[in-house]
Amino acid sequence: MSLEDGIVTLEMMDQLLALAPPEKAPERPARRQDLGPLWIDDVGWWLRQHGAPIVAEGPYGNGATKYILNPCPWNPAHTNRSAFVIQWPDGHISAGCHHNGCQGKNFADLRDVLEPGWRTRLERARAERREQVGERPREPTKFAGLSIRDVLDMPAPDWLIEGVAVRGSLSVLYSQPKTGKSFLALDLALHVASGVVWMGHATRKGRVVYVLAEGQGDLSNRIRAWLEQHRGVPVPDDAVTFVLRPVNLLSQADVDGFLQYTATMPEPPALIIFDTLARCLPAGDENSAKDVGEAVQALDRIRAETGAAVLVLHHTNKAGQQERGSTALRGAVDGMFVLVDDSGSLTLSCDAMRYGARFDPLPLKLEVVNLPDGQTSCVVRFETHRERIEALESGHLKPNQQKVIDTIYDLDHGDGVSWSQLEETTKTPKATLSRILRDLEATGYVTKDLKRKRFRLTDRGKDSVSSRFH
Repeated sequence: MSLEDGIVTLEMMDQLLALAPPEKAPERPARRQDLGPLWIDDVGWWLRQHGAPIVAEGPYGNGATKYILNPCPWNPAHTNRSAFVIQWPDGHISAGCHHNGCQGKNFADLRDVLEPGWRTRLERARAERREQVGERPREPTKFAGLSIRDVLDMPAPDWLIEGVAVRGSLSVLYSQPKTGKSFLALDLALHVASGVVWMGHATRKGRVVYVLAEGQGDLSNRIRAWLEQHRGVPVPDDAVTFVLRPVNLLSQADVDGFLQYTATMPEPPALIIFDTLARCLPAGDENSAKDVGEAVQALDRIRAETGAAVLVLHHTNKAGQQERGSTALRGAVDGMFVLVDDSGSLTLSCDAMRYGARFDPLPLKLEVVNLPDGQTSCVVRFETHRERIEALESGHLKPNQQKVIDTIYDLDHGDGVSWSQLEETTKTPKATLSRILRDLEATGYVTKDLKRKRFRLTDRGKDSVSSRFH
């Protein structure tokens, strides 16, 4: 190679480039087992090294391997093979437990249990690596993200009462005072404790803790009445535990003490009932978003640490249309249930439901029970369609049914009466009015013009109008 007249030819440049040492490609950091839970090459080996209770393993999906752990590493009370670990073909690892009380658990959480201190070792290894490459250390964060696959692997809602309450959920049952919500809550508690179907909804048998902060004096008679009405239903003596004093939800000491008490039970409670919210906020203001928010935080802590469904009994406002106090409560809960008493006819309706469709309104009866010693109490029970129809067929009209018949008679000037007119005039809740009209149609008291959607009385209906119209 020579240089003439100061000119460098392309051929000379190629020769120079050929003499240069080849450029070294940047090295990819080696995958190290201590650099995070997703970098374990063989999770089966890792599980065995750390004593995981593997009871089954095998192919899963498209090339993945699934391991079943029993008992659950996070909660030894979960002994129905509910915990799992999956290693996907790309090396990614998922883990969890199908119980709602373990919702959100992942492989990092499993590593906390089986390999304590791994996060410290991980951060130390990352710090060493940052020092080697001159990176600035990142601030620690409490936030963690889930991939789509992680989300799809999350367990489905674990229903304690099918279509009504999920384990680990927070719900509110509200009504006007003296409507029967405590009778209803006791009925629900005893059905869950015995594992029998409640109002047509399947239940999963479990321990119940009932915080009865008011109305304790009649508790014995109420339980006796329920047992009298449900003879043959086995309810273990210790299946329901009654706490006959309020738990102050704004007091950390009270909440700590309550959780310590539940931790001494043979198994975690499946359902915890607080009756009522007002009694469990002795120094709080129901209208204060701050106080209600703190109460919700306490309830969230209780359901998180116990895995139980939590039901809070509450009252309506003066108008009787909504729950009393701050809307922060409604915004925080998973279910809102309202019990309405319309002239002696009870209806339980679902106002809001986070985990699925709202259940259909339930027609209920508060029935008097005569006890063997001459005392009386009441029980709540489902009123069947057949019972309602048979009563109407025999001419026995309930006050709310009579009110609808009288309203149609009073407003019908030859053109029938619309639904909106009936709803506005009778002030009957929609679910109750719909059921009344269906029953009156089925028994021949009312007829409906399907095209114009207006209601008129039949001859039988006219014969049943109150005497004040004659």
